[in-house]
Amino acid sequence: MNYETLETEIVNRLSPLLAAGITVESIPQLESERIKPLPTKAKFTVIYAGSEYGNTMGTGHISQEEKIFIQVLIESTFLRGAFGCYGLVSLLKSALTGFKPSGCRKMQVTKHHTIGGENAEKIDNMWNYSVIFQTTSLHVEDFTEDLSLILSKITTIDRPDGEINIIE
Repeated sequence: MNYETLETEIVNRLSPLLAAGITVESIPQLESERIKPLPTKAKFTVIYAGSEYGNTMGTGHISQEEKIFIQVLIESTFLRGAFGCYGLVSLLKSALTGFKPSGCRKMQVTKHHTIGGENAEKIDNMWNYSVIFQTTSLHVEDFTEDLSLILSKITTIDRPDGEINIIE
């Protein structure tokens, strides 16, 4: 499972909401790259939130059901109204419930809640809600004795000098 591709597919699914003034993006690499939504707009940030694996199915090759969790962070200055978190939760559930990413089963909502403590509160003048979705995929053994075959797929970046090394 390529989680970056999964995030991208979900962002693409939600991208028509841009026309309504809702910014949609994957979580940026660095916190400093995060941009708050404009005061009269809203923002959805898509985050791969982890996986849980089931028992091995069969006795030959290893294969397991992988429950994949996707979090969508909703940020808005409003709680109610057109760009309020309450309505945006409903909109998001409608947009993603039943969506079928590549190699996965249809998505379903797991839970949603405020962020910021036991009581709902604004953080930096922004309401923050989290909606968790789940989809399922099959994780299958891809065992190889020679790990250099796996490493041939990895590109590394040496950050100090910006040099890119491709391992082959």
